[in-house]
Amino acid sequence: MFGCPHIFPHEPHSLKRAKSGTPSIDFKDAKALRELTYAILWADFQLRLQIPLATLCPPIPNRLDYILWLEDLIGSSGPVRGIDIGTGASCIYPLLGARKNTLWEFVATDVDPRSVNYAQENVSRNDLGDRIKVLQSTGVLLLPDELFSEDTFDFCMCNPPFYESEEQVAAAKEAKALDSFAVCSGTKSEMITEGGEYQFILRLIDESMGRKDHIRWFTSLLGRKEDAEKLSETLASRKIRFVLDELRQAKTVRWVIAWTFEETKGNRKHNGPPLERETIKRAAIEDKGNGGSTVANLRHCPHLLTLRITVVVELKQSSVRAIQEGRDEPFEYEVRREKWTPQQFLLAYPSGAYTVARTINGSSVVSLSRHVARMYDTLCGISFNRHREKLDEEGASVSEVKLAKKEHTPVREALGSFRDQSVCEKICEKMLRKAIAEFYHVSEDARMEEVSLAASGREAMAMVFVTYSHKTQEVNVVSYCAGLPPRRSAPLHVCVYGPRRGNPEVKDSIWVRMRRPIEAVKPADVAEMLLTDKDGNIYEGLRTNFCVVVKEPDGRYVVISASKDSILMGTMLSLVEAACKRKGIEFRFEFPKSSDRHRWVGAFLLSVNNVVTPIESIRFGLIGLVAFFIEPLMCSALPDHRSHPILLPQDCPLVRELSKAVWGEMEREAAPIFNDPADNHQPPRPTILERGAYSFIMPILSRSQSELLDRPAITLTFAQSLDGFIAGPNKTPLLISSPESMVMTHALRCMHDAILVGISTVLADDPSLSCRNVQFGPDGVSPVRHPRPIILDSRLRCPIPAKFMGRNSIIVTTKGHDEEERKKLEGAGAEVLVVEEDAVVEGRIRLEKILGILKGEPWNVGSIMIEGGASVIGYCLGERDMPVDNLIVTVAPMVVGEGVRSVEEGRVMPKLVEVGWKQFGRDAVMSAKVQK
Repeated sequence: MFGCPHIFPHEPHSLKRAKSGTPSIDFKDAKALRELTYAILWADFQLRLQIPLATLCPPIPNRLDYILWLEDLIGSSGPVRGIDIGTGASCIYPLLGARKNTLWEFVATDVDPRSVNYAQENVSRNDLGDRIKVLQSTGVLLLPDELFSEDTFDFCMCNPPFYESEEQVAAAKEAKALDSFAVCSGTKSEMITEGGEYQFILRLIDESMGRKDHIRWFTSLLGRKEDAEKLSETLASRKIRFVLDELRQAKTVRWVIAWTFEETKGNRKHNGPPLERETIKRAAIEDKGNGGSTVANLRHCPHLLTLRITVVVELKQSSVRAIQEGRDEPFEYEVRREKWTPQQFLLAYPSGAYTVARTINGSSVVSLSRHVARMYDTLCGISFNRHREKLDEEGASVSEVKLAKKEHTPVREALGSFRDQSVCEKICEKMLRKAIAEFYHVSEDARMEEVSLAASGREAMAMVFVTYSHKTQEVNVVSYCAGLPPRRSAPLHVCVYGPRRGNPEVKDSIWVRMRRPIEAVKPADVAEMLLTDKDGNIYEGLRTNFCVVVKEPDGRYVVISASKDSILMGTMLSLVEAACKRKGIEFRFEFPKSSDRHRWVGAFLLSVNNVVTPIESIRFGLIGLVAFFIEPLMCSALPDHRSHPILLPQDCPLVRELSKAVWGEMEREAAPIFNDPADNHQPPRPTILERGAYSFIMPILSRSQSELLDRPAITLTFAQSLDGFIAGPNKTPLLISSPESMVMTHALRCMHDAILVGISTVLADDPSLSCRNVQFGPDGVSPVRHPRPIILDSRLRCPIPAKFMGRNSIIVTTKGHDEEERKKLEGAGAEVLVVEEDAVVEGRIRLEKILGILKGEPWNVGSIMIEGGASVIGYCLGERDMPVDNLIVTVAPMVVGEGVRSVEEGRVMPKLVEVGWKQFGRDAVMSAKVQK
């Protein structure tokens, strides 16, 4: 090729002499590299290109290898249509593919307008405009709706940027990963993307779930083997058929991955193992080393993933038809294990109505009746054909789409029975219960098989989903259950972004699809994006409800959330409203306004997972319609949110109070899961959390040997923050224990005859002192046995009524008490124990003096669990004569900073032996034997 001016026109400036004296290419010279590319393209493919020096100069052998690999994958001699995502200024893949295959057509996209212009010129320069169409992409979606009005494609391809940041590029250069042999130039959009190639292809996988009927094969090139392995695991976990191959050119190795949703895959030349969705076994990605691009080298790389286990329960069509025909028959289910996220579950079916519930204490559903009612309202209010989905996820024809634009008879007929309130309630309740019950049983089986579960030992979330398919004209009823991740209690950063959702009063899966482009531009350090309008009214988050706290001039706190008819009234928002009513706190449904943000003294988000989560900062800037319709290429302006943040108090007392109150409302509205043995096909049994708690506690208590003591065995327990606080400033109560460690605490109560607290705890918290968070005793069969409450109350200040009353409680007091108060307490069902003067020092009851009395008749208390405040903890641990057998401390991963410490500074503490630790949810629980 050298010495041919028409091929290599700038030869004198592009060649150098090797040590041997022969001409050689200076691969570190960008101009020389570009001229070599021009020469290869003209000599082998009769293609003429113009490539700007600042952009990537494509290595032709590597690019050609991808095209050859696609030819083998598609295996078709007829017309083929493909999409090139991020085609670049060269438009190299469409040009090579179209030149080599006369029946291939391409749609090429790019976000850079300069690259689009060059790509269009290169297509025109080679007279391929009738087979290659170049489009400007917004960047919000990799596969935008504009591509799929009526068209289908055989494949899509992309070669995503490798790097996550400019620093990573610089580090690679320093390590000589880039410039050891050849120069590497490229624009920022060609070299860098948020999260690197892994996140880019992960986005493509997510989007492919909604394009499964429009693209046969989704493919991408990869530059890192570890990314190929992780993406293979992701595809395997979602049970998506995929193939992975290695493309090798000299010392350069790239990987190419492809996945499809078709039931039978059509490459007749495929010599590898079949792509089987059902076969999920552990395997490694093989290094084949032969460098070929033939399909004989394709390998299915299945991985058994231990990321999460979820359960999907689908109502059989025979049961659906029975409902539609008004026949009262037992439900028949199909239960299967999946590894879907909630979003993947909702995207796996046609659009429909759904609701999301959660468990509490591993045994009850929160606000089941509210969820049932909302499901009914949604089914009545939803229109399954009015949305901008164009039925693309169902592969409907244009005529079917036009028919679906009307409120046509099949929809009304199919959903008629489901819009009956009694039928809806029955379906919703049974499907939620079934999914949750199956999840706990499957989780237990998986644990026994030693499968690592991300959700093991935690609470669960469940969904019931009613969908309608315009293609099959059938209703699907499915439910889903997965473990909830650990609850986040640390303050969040949020930003104000774009307009409100459409049709907010119903919970339909269309919103899941519509919010994805908005989530795609969410800054990495932002937990949630709030929706607003041009007037600065803030509605809700993409996935949460939003509330602010305002302090009125008269000192009153007011909680404000957007008006009910403008948002999706989430279950947690309803619970906050109920908690405010119970606490006497004013709650208003009116818009929080951006212009009033100087009045906010606190703000929080509400979600099924985290319940109440305080907000640390809110960023303002590009808001309302301006932000929503901003040109996607200007999305780099979104960090403008960072320039206008408002910082909110992280310790708003009302937010703390509401957080605790909402958990109380959740417990009040909890409905047992395992109350329908006929439906669950097996009797109720203890949850994983209960069994784990008892297995942790029983060895600890057995060492006390209480039967040999002349006093009750004593267990002291309390919960504290990481920095040692049990209450906030001014003794403000803190919600420290996670739901998981609370189950452990209640199981511990169940294994003691009595539970003892001081009167200060009763006056501050009005505790129930029960075992409401567990269902069974330690044997897993007998019902839970609540401990007998013992209250140290030297002056008989115990209020009537109190939550613990009615369980034969013991009030320990001193002589000289008010006889009228004693009569009131005894009338309420309590027994009053009056101690002698030698058991009282400075008005305080010396507990060690009464332990022998409690062990004997008529009290017969063999073991006592002490849940104390700071004074009781200090007394039990610091007083030499006060026996303590076991100490159990829950430590939560939170920092309080100031308040009431569990142990006063300077106090001498006893020695702890036989120390052990176990994790419950996010909390660490310490057990120890106390030596004095």
